[in-house]
Amino acid sequence: MNIIDLNQDINFFYYGGSGGFFFLHYLLLMKKHHAVFKLSNFTQAHQVENYVPGGDYDANLRAIITYQWNVNKRWKLTEIWPDNKLTQETTLHHVHQVYYTCNQMDSWVGLPGQRVFLYTDIRSQAYLSMYKQAWVYRKTRGFKGILKTTRQLLENAVEFRGEMVYRDVPVAAQHADVVVRLQDLALYPDTVFGCSANHEQSQLLSTWINLHPDKLKNKVFNKEKSCHNVY
Repeated sequence: MNIIDLNQDINFFYYGGSGGFFFLHYLLLMKKHHAVFKLSNFTQAHQVENYVPGGDYDANLRAIITYQWNVNKRWKLTEIWPDNKLTQETTLHHVHQVYYTCNQMDSWVGLPGQRVFLYTDIRSQAYLSMYKQAWVYRKTRGFKGILKTTRQLLENAVEFRGEMVYRDVPVAAQHADVVVRLQDLALYPDTVFGCSANHEQSQLLSTWINLHPDKLKNKVFNKEKSCHNVY
């Protein structure tokens, strides 16, 4: 597994249900990169406690992270997405940029920076997406609908690095400079970034992991799921 080079812009990509927002926030808390967030509407801007438009970047980032992970089982409602166009137009002294793309591979490959791709095995991705009503499960309702969607994912899965993954993962990996497995990010983040976590990152990791129920954590975030035991 390659280590991410933190001394350049990062162009990040993932498919839904793979921990993309956790990666983004964890990276930004190193304070070596920035992304410009675009609060989706007037109401959301006033819901984020301690967020000050045009205010201190680090303080606003902490406000956004705190707001987003107060999910109360409604994961999608608190998401605040970065805007790659605004990020590209904005510079901060001594800080690199991070571009953030979900699902749209064509948009990802058109952006500058070191290409980083985050993925997980197909069962973990299905479990996480199902629980959060995200990705292909976002509009899926009822037991039969969930069963049909899951069956399609599993039937179309392909092998990658010794396990079954979403069908488009190998293609995305070919475009990446660094490929990161979600379980390695969650269990061994130091090996992904090549440095120890700071206090805020450690807090975020603990908060994010514990937002998942124990049964889901045991299925997804265990050491047997790490790449150290896969390939």
